[in-house]
Amino acid sequence: MKHKIYDELLFSLNKLSKKLCRVIFVRGRPGVGKSYQIKQFLEHNKLSYIRITGDVSEGYFYRFLYENNGQIIWVNDSVKLLKNQGTMNILKSLTELEGPTIITKHTYNQNETELPQYFECNSSFIFDFNSEIPKNLTSDFEALKSRGECVNITLSNQDIIDIAREIFKSDEFIQVINFIQEQLNKTKLVTIDLRTIVKGVNTKIYCNAYGGDWKTHIISDITISSEIKQQLYELIGTDSILKQDFKELLLRKGLVKTLRTANSRIREWIESGVIFECGTTSIAKKYVSLCEK
Repeated sequence: MKHKIYDELLFSLNKLSKKLCRVIFVRGRPGVGKSYQIKQFLEHNKLSYIRITGDVSEGYFYRFLYENNGQIIWVNDSVKLLKNQGTMNILKSLTELEGPTIITKHTYNQNETELPQYFECNSSFIFDFNSEIPKNLTSDFEALKSRGECVNITLSNQDIIDIAREIFKSDEFIQVINFIQEQLNKTKLVTIDLRTIVKGVNTKIYCNAYGGDWKTHIISDITISSEIKQQLYELIGTDSILKQDFKELLLRKGLVKTLRTANSRIREWIESGVIFECGTTSIAKKYVSLCEK
């Protein structure tokens, strides 16, 4: 899947493979091809890597790095690792390019005698995630980001359609893509991703083999996925609204109980492509909208 949308990601991965950077952060909503691109690149270039998903505690991090020293550490959808100040400090040290990096066992169980007291770590790191970095680590994350590359993958519905047409050439896929394109032309309240298209093709194959109207099922799936958009559309239409005003509106309408919950919901909706952030770079003047501006 080679598309200009992924050029920045592939550029950064090439730098990592040449040891010209030691950490990459790749962020984007689910289903935009982040993990697929990373996996294809690593395997095509025969690079040794290990992929982890979930939480890795600070205590275990030392052992994990020692046992996988020299490999590319691909952390998939695990911002928790960055929430720990200890592991964040270790990562900042490990991702410096100047000279060898020695890490010690001072935070790990000293009774683990099979582990050395210290070792030179030669690993590099890829963080692939959907969510935002915790606010309490913003300064630390900026310091870590400055040591490597940060790639944001943002795709519109039309980008997804264009990429799908490049990837999928079979008649089954073409028919489904064309049908989904028709539905997108009818409404702006649907957000799709590559998984939407693959799921649609599987639905079509099933219906052809066992009966059923695949178009009806795809419309149903899209409608279910856009229910929250429909609810929000009744509140704000297609206009942009200040994020702070939007929080207060959600609270007044009883969709959330606190402003803190409103903030969490808005962040989740932005990350999943339900709403879009727009406006100035000033936090106080950030707008959100149901449509891409």
